[in-house]
Amino acid sequence: WMPAAAPQPWPSAHCRLMSRTMPSESLRFYIHHENEPEFALAVSWNVTDRRTVRDLSKHFAAAFARAFPHHAPTNFTLATESKLPYSACVCSCVHNGADLFATLAPVDAAATAPITAAAAPPKPAATGSSSPAAIDATLKPYLEAADTAYKARCYAKAKAIYTELITVVPTLGVALYRLGEIEAQAGRHDDACLLLERALKVDPASVPVAIALAKAQLASGDAAEAAGVVKATLARWEGKTSAAAVAKVRTLKIELGRTLFAGGARQEGGQLLTEILSQDMEKQDALEAYGEACVALGQHDDALKIFLRMVTTRSEDKHVRKMLATSIGSPGGVELLRSQLQFDAKSASALAFLATMVKDFSHLEAACALYAEAVRLVPTSTSYALNYAHTLEANGRYADALGVISTHLSSNGSRTAAGVAASQVAAILPKRRDFEADRWRPPTETASAAATATTAAPTAAPHGAGDPLGPAEGGRSAKAAPPEELDLLALYFTAVKILFVQGLLSAAGRLVALLEPGCRTLADLHLTLVRNENAYYCCTAMLMATLPEQLPALAPLFVLGDSHSLSPAWRTVHWGDAPRLLVPALVTGLKAWHLRDGSDFFPKANFESVVKALPDGADVIVAFGEIDCREGLLVAVERAKYADLPEAISTVVGIYVNVLRKLAARRRFRLMIHPVPPVLNETRAVVVQFNAALRRAVEAAAPTLTWLDFFGALLAPSGDALAEGMALDGTHMNPVYLRHLETALPSC
Repeated sequence: WMPAAAPQPWPSAHCRLMSRTMPSESLRFYIHHENEPEFALAVSWNVTDRRTVRDLSKHFAAAFARAFPHHAPTNFTLATESKLPYSACVCSCVHNGADLFATLAPVDAAATAPITAAAAPPKPAATGSSSPAAIDATLKPYLEAADTAYKARCYAKAKAIYTELITVVPTLGVALYRLGEIEAQAGRHDDACLLLERALKVDPASVPVAIALAKAQLASGDAAEAAGVVKATLARWEGKTSAAAVAKVRTLKIELGRTLFAGGARQEGGQLLTEILSQDMEKQDALEAYGEACVALGQHDDALKIFLRMVTTRSEDKHVRKMLATSIGSPGGVELLRSQLQFDAKSASALAFLATMVKDFSHLEAACALYAEAVRLVPTSTSYALNYAHTLEANGRYADALGVISTHLSSNGSRTAAGVAASQVAAILPKRRDFEADRWRPPTETASAAATATTAAPTAAPHGAGDPLGPAEGGRSAKAAPPEELDLLALYFTAVKILFVQGLLSAAGRLVALLEPGCRTLADLHLTLVRNENAYYCCTAMLMATLPEQLPALAPLFVLGDSHSLSPAWRTVHWGDAPRLLVPALVTGLKAWHLRDGSDFFPKANFESVVKALPDGADVIVAFGEIDCREGLLVAVERAKYADLPEAISTVVGIYVNVLRKLAARRRFRLMIHPVPPVLNETRAVVVQFNAALRRAVEAAAPTLTWLDFFGALLAPSGDALAEGMALDGTHMNPVYLRHLETALPSC
């Protein structure tokens, strides 16, 4: 089966889409319960999260319940100096680093009393019905609590409630269905099948349960069983004439077509989808299934028409975005898009949105092409230029990224940010030829042998650059950056980052010296949309104040890592009988989890482009995992991906180490594994556990991998704080820690 040509031309898309998305950042604060039992919770709260204090209170109550499972369920009020209103947005009344205090609030005991054998509700009627009328009223609050947790993606909490409910009522269909869905989203498809089979026995005509079971069976490799389930449920509804029954038949036929096609019966499945689509070209469920088949067959022309149309109304639908990104990212996909969407100034915002979407799914070349068009069409848009530069960075094209920045600043030279004109920054940035001549390259063997670690003149970056505002600076004189200047400021900061990472420290130092006076008049940049660019700028500015303008011609020791690769960058360590230059190989925002098979998030593509640029046989220190500890592992446990934190750590460490072993074998790298830095108070306990597991896995992989055993030196004697003098900016290590790394290097 091959998809038929589209029976009618779809109109050009006019996307109601934003032109720029920014990575997330979080407020970090504590909630304290000072009465018995004492409890404190470190909270990371996304600054774009519009949920209320009531939601935060529920989050704290859930954590409290996990810590004290035998304590009576409670509600809490939250306060700083005064009580926080439940209806207030958290981000409007809680600041970074705040301490909140939780006190007990009145609670409806009937709605929160634990289910116990002694208080078990009456058994349902002999029919086994799980309809709302047949469920004892005492179950209602638990079902509501479980449903609330499920909708909030707090799957571990929902799973605990649903599991207890089916011990009381084994035929409670909604609980069995939800548990099956939770297991399926965690990738435990066999377990999902068992639960969903039980749910379907309770209600054999349930369309959602049948579809969920078919998907789980298909994921488990049993395509025949999956198709059989859909057919059996379809037979229960065919022949019925009510509008609801007709809709269910249509839904099941679409799912049957999908299941047959995905299970290998492409002819039968494709024909069924074509038949359904021909009956109504406007129904999105049929269009979506048909488009998926087109993508699978490489028929990206039709797929692009379908998903380009759908994304205008479902711009946040991850599956629709992925299908469209796959088509645009296919060979010739950008030209296919051009045939459907006129590339002019009016469509530039749509092109920028599509570029962001395509980038997210690792189609970096296509994303660069779309951003290039957006920049060409609207050369005054700093947002487009900034995102284009970031995408080129992710693709390892640093010279091109700096060229985009330089061109934009030169063309818009009269604009200012932090009191600095774009033309002033452009004057400092090296031209393409000078960039290529001055960026760091491995020295020749002769030059390396003759070189020594000498002291050179420092960069122009002033001492104190990048530091938080002092008391005199952070008072009434400090002001918020005007919103219209933020993108331009981010472009300045990105230029500093690129120059630093590529070893052009002289130009980077002069740029920091130019920017610092104005930047030190601005407050709270870390709370704006350019917080990530600001974080990189502050870190690199602080580091450059103690680096030389000219780098010694020493043999490299590469540091492949996330932003923690910056602290060691361009400094010298002695390894064996010779000094070595620590050369950063930065991969922005990479979690070890992103390296798993099947991952298509762009940090993995960034990792691959950075690794590709390293020479075969290189000596490489690898430093990832901090982002997993900060924002990945605990969220995964909360969402029931894993039973507990040790299982989550074991899984991620296994992915990380397996990738590194293969990399070492394929590229003949000598890989030395850096422990995760324990800088943040909120995540240090997780980091300690992660490093213990990582050390065991690395030592088991010896001699392919080598563990750098200096983690203990980074901790205070008590083990619960960072060692004195090791902090840089609150997130990264001070380079003084390198004395410990140096002693941990293996013998040559």
